[in-house]
Amino acid sequence: MNNYVLPYLVPYLVSALISALVAYYAWQRRHVSGTKPFVLMVLSQVLWTVGYTFELASPTLQGKLFWDDVQFVASTIWPIAFFAFAWQFSGRHWRHPRLAWSLVNAPFFMFLLLLLTNRWHALIRSDAWLISGTPFDILYYDFSFLVYVFAIYMYGVFASGIYVLIKTFFHAHKLYRRQVLFVLIGMIIPVLGTLATLAGISFSAQRDTTPLTF
Repeated sequence: MNNYVLPYLVPYLVSALISALVAYYAWQRRHVSGTKPFVLMVLSQVLWTVGYTFELASPTLQGKLFWDDVQFVASTIWPIAFFAFAWQFSGRHWRHPRLAWSLVNAPFFMFLLLLLTNRWHALIRSDAWLISGTPFDILYYDFSFLVYVFAIYMYGVFASGIYVLIKTFFHAHKLYRRQVLFVLIGMIIPVLGTLATLAGISFSAQRDTTPLTF
């Protein structure tokens, strides 16, 4: 990494640092209900952002694909952690928690398995190529059908967590409504960032602006 490209990476490094500080701040208050899945959610944002930063800086296709896989891993942790946070934060409980969480997590583990074995079946990423650009060569590939299926499930899990928080907002004491509102806004912004990426919409010179929305 040279001094020429470093300024382009600074916004992503700052984003990762802010998320890391939020995770540290929350961990100091881990006795509060919902804090542990919240910390996991924020750390997945750090992982996602760091993965994307190294993807940009990597000069080779294989290097970029490795760090792109890291981002996929983070994207599987993020919605599950948020969903768990929403349930704990709202004081809700499953009647059969082990069974319920096993069913919720199963599609994410299946996706991770397919991702890690993609070189043998190409069900997640069939082809990938680099497009020359300044200051970085950009990794491009077409999203497979299974990626969109996973995305639909992921947003379904997100929507369920958002629904739980909205119900909490309307039933909470007015002193706590502002807190719930900040959580909702803070979650909706990066979700919009991921939707823009899937739709091929970029607000910067790079393909994925999600790390900046964190």
